[in-house]
Amino acid sequence: MNRFAWPFLIFFLSLNFLTAEPPVRMPEVDEIAFGADPPAPTATTPSVTFTTASVTAAKGEAFALRFKVTGGAPKFYLPPGIVEAINLEELGVVVDAAKVTAKLLVGRVPGVYSVMSWNASGSVASDLAICTVTITGDVPPPKPPGPPGPVDPLTAALQAAYNLDKDVDRDKSLKFLQSAYSYLAANAVVQTQIKTNADALAWLKGFVEAPKDGLAITQVVNLRRAIATDMAATFGTGQVTPIDLTKLAAELDRISKSLLGVK
Repeated sequence: MNRFAWPFLIFFLSLNFLTAEPPVRMPEVDEIAFGADPPAPTATTPSVTFTTASVTAAKGEAFALRFKVTGGAPKFYLPPGIVEAINLEELGVVVDAAKVTAKLLVGRVPGVYSVMSWNASGSVASDLAICTVTITGDVPPPKPPGPPGPVDPLTAALQAAYNLDKDVDRDKSLKFLQSAYSYLAANAVVQTQIKTNADALAWLKGFVEAPKDGLAITQVVNLRRAIATDMAATFGTGQVTPIDLTKLAAELDRISKSLLGVK
């Protein structure tokens, strides 16, 4: 080869080396046999959030209560005086509750109410969402008293205790407890972390005295003490005594219904 051709040949070979495709990496044997580990599943934290903290509507006027949901289909507590304007299920309309983003309601009686909602994902319950609903209009005249009927003993005990509470906002505290115990009764059976009386007490106390939405320790003290007395009579006072979740749910439901009879 001509000695003048060598520099061109070396330049060509080096250019070809620089522009060549990189070698393909061959998979290891264990990668072929077993494959890569699948991604770990991500747990969905259930939640219900009202898009507004309060709503005002006139008596008899339909209004939409909008909310956002993560996780399972939401459940609602509607206090007496607030009803659904249209119940599609009663009309035979199939509704995917997990995709509904608003509830059409109407107020029948003027007043201030707490509408509550919650949901669950598996055995995990969401925090309680609360929207304050104010229904305006003339307050209806009181009905004449009817003949006295049988009074539930627990309702009578709670009423007597409530009469001793002199808080200026005790009516608001009572409405909170009425809504709270309805929620607690509905969700007790999925609280698998509750094993003993102490666990149940911590769960109830943490909810009722929640820093943001709960009651202060000085509010309706006598009424809450009467509730505690009834629960102690049902489950005993032993901190490590095992507790049955079904029985706990039934007791909370009984308290919830008795609270609705307190005026």
